[in-house]
Amino acid sequence: MKTNWRQAHEGQKRAAPRSEEEAQQLRLSTQATIAETRKRYAERPDEPTPENYEELAREANSDVGTFAMVPEWLLESGVSTGAVTLFAILACYANSKTKICWPSRTLLASRLKVSPNTIDRWKADLVAVKAISIRQQNTPTTGQTSNKYYLLYRDPLHRSE
Repeated sequence: MKTNWRQAHEGQKRAAPRSEEEAQQLRLSTQATIAETRKRYAERPDEPTPENYEELAREANSDVGTFAMVPEWLLESGVSTGAVTLFAILACYANSKTKICWPSRTLLASRLKVSPNTIDRWKADLVAVKAISIRQQNTPTTGQTSNKYYLLYRDPLHRSE
């Protein structure tokens, strides 16, 4: 189980120095830590530092177009690569805040170059591992329209991250 810094140091508070000598020792300790960190960064210039962070951020912001994130637990869930690719395509259409989208079966099939029946099988796989939830949409005049897809990024088995 990985622990992040905040979890590891939760509830720990540094006591205020009791004397001027303790305050001086704390300052020296802090300065030594800063110097050690700067030395480490100097040895590894490819890592972000306060000095090169903006430059690295500009380089990372390339013009790649739309992209999608796929949760690692989904990759390890045993679903087919087609189902994972379908999740990624749905993620491209999803609203970034609500994680909801409603592309048609025909559109998904044409994007992935498969039949609508294959899309239905992959959707069933994603529902089975709780990667998506599907709600049918109906209109009074035309009946069923495109399904509404809810992308569920959280690991349903709550494995540690």
